[in-house]
Amino acid sequence: MGLSKSAFVGTNAVFFAMLNLAKGAGYCALGLVSLSSLTASATLAPSLVLGVYLGFRMHDAVADVLFTRLAYVLLGFAGAYLSALGSAGILHWSP
Repeated sequence: MGLSKSAFVGTNAVFFAMLNLAKGAGYCALGLVSLSSLTASATLAPSLVLGVYLGFRMHDAVADVLFTRLAYVLLGFAGAYLSALGSAGILHWSP
């Protein structure tokens, strides 16, 4: 779509934030949120801060062309992985 690196990253951040909020409401409604899951989330919070810091640093360090190529390669791997999982599920499906 010809988005700049910043627009692409920002769009993905907003999309996944909204998706995770929607999932969070569903998890709460199903009773899947517990003290142990909240403790695990709190324990992993410093990793989130470190990841955001490294992301900001890498954003400026990576050239636009390399960023686009990496995005396409990683998207290709994700698509192949999901296709393999779906195929395996279909092949092992029994009515």
